[in-house]
Amino acid sequence: MKTPKPSVSQANVEISQQTGNRCIVIVFDEMLVNIEFILLVVDMRWGVRDETQVDQTTTALLLREIHKCQNLSIGPNFVMFLGDRYGSHVLPSQILVPEFKILKNIATATGRDTSLLDKWFTLDMNAEPSVYQLQPITKHYPYYTNMDPSKEKLHEKAREDWQSTEKQLLSNLQQLAEDAFNNKKMSAQQYEKYFESVTEMEIRAGALDAPTVDRVLCFQRSINDIDTRDKLAGRFVDLTESGEIDELARERRERLQKEKVASAVPADQIFTDSVAWTEQGIDPLHHEDYLRNLADKFRQAMLEKINKCMLAESLSPKDKLYHEILRNLHFFRQKCKIFYGREDELKRIREASMHVFSDHPGDEDKEKTLSDSVGSKEQKRSTIDASMIEEMTDRDGVENSVMTHGGKEDDDPDVDKLDDDDEEGEDDSDQAEKERNSIAEMCKSVGVLFHYGDAYDDFESDPDKNPQLRLTTLPAMPHYRRPVIVYGPSGSGKTALMARVFHLSVEWMCDSYSIVRFLGTSPHCSYIRDVLNGLCQHVSRLYGISMSENVDLNSDFQFLVAYFHALLWRIDTVRNPLMIILDSVDQLHATDHAHTLAWMPKKLPPNVAMVISMVPSIHNCLHNSQVQFPFLDHYIELSSFAESDAAEVINLQCYHSNRCITRQQKNYLLKKFTNCRHPLFLKLIVDEALTWNSYTQTADIRIGKTIELAINDLFDKLERNHGNVLISHAFAYLSAASHGVSDTEMEDLLSLDDEVLQDSYLYHLPPDSLVVRLPPLLWRRVADDIRQYIVQRKSGNWFVITWYHRQFRDVAQRRFLTPDIRSGVHTRMCEYFMGVWHDKVKPLELFKIKKGSYPEAKRRVPDQPLVFEKGGYNTRKLQELPWHLINSGNFKQFREITCCFQWLLARCHTQSLSAVVEDLKMALNSPAFPETDQEIRDDIKFIFDMLALGNDSIRKDSKNLAVQIVGQVSPHVCSSSHLLQLFREAHDWLVTNDNPQLIPQTVCLPRPGGVLKSSFNVDVHIQG
Repeated sequence: MKTPKPSVSQANVEISQQTGNRCIVIVFDEMLVNIEFILLVVDMRWGVRDETQVDQTTTALLLREIHKCQNLSIGPNFVMFLGDRYGSHVLPSQILVPEFKILKNIATATGRDTSLLDKWFTLDMNAEPSVYQLQPITKHYPYYTNMDPSKEKLHEKAREDWQSTEKQLLSNLQQLAEDAFNNKKMSAQQYEKYFESVTEMEIRAGALDAPTVDRVLCFQRSINDIDTRDKLAGRFVDLTESGEIDELARERRERLQKEKVASAVPADQIFTDSVAWTEQGIDPLHHEDYLRNLADKFRQAMLEKINKCMLAESLSPKDKLYHEILRNLHFFRQKCKIFYGREDELKRIREASMHVFSDHPGDEDKEKTLSDSVGSKEQKRSTIDASMIEEMTDRDGVENSVMTHGGKEDDDPDVDKLDDDDEEGEDDSDQAEKERNSIAEMCKSVGVLFHYGDAYDDFESDPDKNPQLRLTTLPAMPHYRRPVIVYGPSGSGKTALMARVFHLSVEWMCDSYSIVRFLGTSPHCSYIRDVLNGLCQHVSRLYGISMSENVDLNSDFQFLVAYFHALLWRIDTVRNPLMIILDSVDQLHATDHAHTLAWMPKKLPPNVAMVISMVPSIHNCLHNSQVQFPFLDHYIELSSFAESDAAEVINLQCYHSNRCITRQQKNYLLKKFTNCRHPLFLKLIVDEALTWNSYTQTADIRIGKTIELAINDLFDKLERNHGNVLISHAFAYLSAASHGVSDTEMEDLLSLDDEVLQDSYLYHLPPDSLVVRLPPLLWRRVADDIRQYIVQRKSGNWFVITWYHRQFRDVAQRRFLTPDIRSGVHTRMCEYFMGVWHDKVKPLELFKIKKGSYPEAKRRVPDQPLVFEKGGYNTRKLQELPWHLINSGNFKQFREITCCFQWLLARCHTQSLSAVVEDLKMALNSPAFPETDQEIRDDIKFIFDMLALGNDSIRKDSKNLAVQIVGQVSPHVCSSSHLLQLFREAHDWLVTNDNPQLIPQTVCLPRPGGVLKSSFNVDVHIQG
């Protein structure tokens, strides 16, 4: 499956609740089998509960969802099903102050009562521009959402009262708007919003005000001779209170369909039908032909448009680097626009990153390392012990002298000693050469060609013959810079600071090129391999360096690192200096040992600067960086945030949100901030404050004193708005995932969760008895409310979401993944990624408020094969399943997949060998591993040792995995049936695979177990 998603929103679906939805579902199921794209269906009506309308913002949410579909989809994004109803009207949630005053003045001038307007619309000066805000229903009718059986009569009365109030309010506003328009005090656009139905609003957003060619489909149906006396007639046509057809609504509907839609949507994208009326409305028996034809038209039209868009997508130039740069620049703009302060840190970053060191003799510039301050009490708490520091400093010195390729340093006594030994070494060299010649003659006499080291055709060591060595050779480094590492706790403002550094880099270095990557925030910034690959491509384009087609930067990570280091020295940065900014290395996935920072250059060219940020405690990033890079002056710790800076940040955030807060509210925030001077805490409380109205009293506000309490307050608010069950289960899945979850996966997981479905169908039953799923709009509303705290990443070929700030993940895990439910959550996710419930019946009994039995219901979740029918590995299954098997304690099934050759090959090929090793290590170290399962542990340990022995070979090419298995495992002495099966699968793959391989006929490689003292590699070059 590929990541582009034709997202489809639907407007005014009234084919019939059960039959129509099932028809659409079946069509989509069939389409999913035949195409490689993901289809996301957003029904604009299904799942909108009465409680969600209390805050009067449901329409705004639906419109945002339409825009989201338009932004996501590369194909069709909006489908209209239009019948004989124009649709219902809704009260405007906001009215601009000048417009509201016009309405009030007209009411006063004509002697109309304005008490109802004054009661339900309140001036909100926190909005910019100021508006009169429609109040929540529960403000005046508190029992409107109270479902307590003992308050049933109060609840029913509240609903009746609101229906009457809403009707009267809407009528008053329409009459006043008509008078204002007739008196030319209101524009046509202002007038229309009081008479437009919700359906027309959605159509305007999805079709009338948006591109429609190959993006929009319209299915129109008219019913002949509707009998308005039938009880179902009101569901299919607009009726007045007296039961007659509403002529005004009919006129607006016909104008919408015949004029507006017809002029906006191409004729070949509009389909019309006409059917006869029955007492049942649209009846599956009487209208069987119509429903079948509708499904056929829908299928054909959707496939035609999707295929057309897929073709256009395949023909359009694809530049992943370009899109990755745009994503990071977009993120930069978001973070930089609300930055303020941190002048001291910026000054230190500039000084440290711009400083040039010299290795010339007599240069008095000396770098301060961690070993220089071992006795410092301040540094002891954040550094390693003295002996380790001396060892790593010596190692760094040796490494740097090797990198200079013979560059001699006068103050190095070891170099002088090597010079004294040169003459003695020459005699030994002559003698060794005579011995090699003698061996060569002996081999020649028996028909064997003998090669030794650099003597003949050593393609690995000769720069003239090995392009990899030529591209990774480093020059002498008499002058250099060092990277700068910025660290601080999660949410301390590192990302905003790094965005500011990127903004200022052109001032710090004139005519410079700057590259920024906000790691973990975009699809290609989650794995260090992708990051370095992208940096190499980006740098090469900036400086006009052509990358040879024979250079493979994907397979060998060590070569990629060496290539990146050497590339920085190959480019000409004298005219155009270079600044590289990498934010949040702790957000990288652990694959390829990203958190050891072994990939980070220790020395940079004099005109190249690099700034890296991290959370010190996560994955031991700070400790690891100190081991690799023990230079104190290049570590900058973020201090607490100043209160004066906090005030300016509040102003900036209000400005960019088109909101403001009262002076009393601002003082309240600043007082709270003094208890926790942390940028993330400030963001949390300001985000909450931006939802306040000017009439919100601080006495009614509840804000926690710490980040954790503030996050919990946010979770409490979400549970009140969306329901405790939905939030707790959705956030449990989100927090339990190894790499995050996609929107589709979240909807699938929630649809498999009976408890969530029980809570979702309290007042309305599922529309289809054979397919029961969570109404998709429920999760979309939640995702919309937390959009500022989640981030989209790439997981294999999929886009997934996960928590952006680590504190959110930690708090969510403590709150929603408690020990008593953690195993169950991981088990359900195991079942999902194993495809347990694909095309299987999962009965459901609804028993809370609405009662319903669905013994034959399926949940319509996808199959989870290892390899898809049209090719391509199921990367999401490969990434997530091992994690959930281990955390659910299902080590038996974990052994099944790790003793499967195709699984190991797929995992090595799509991720890396280190990812497989990490899985095995996590399983072996799991405290949940039962002591009684020693045989399972032995098998897992055997595979772990086997992969460790074959690491060098498999890392270069995942196809070498089969050779390593067959060469290390003997089927005659194999005590485990699982290991024997692994051997047979690997051997069969070697025999049937098209890739030429040398197949071991017996055990010829070191076997797992024991201690490996030494090893050597032999490269065989077959000629002819």
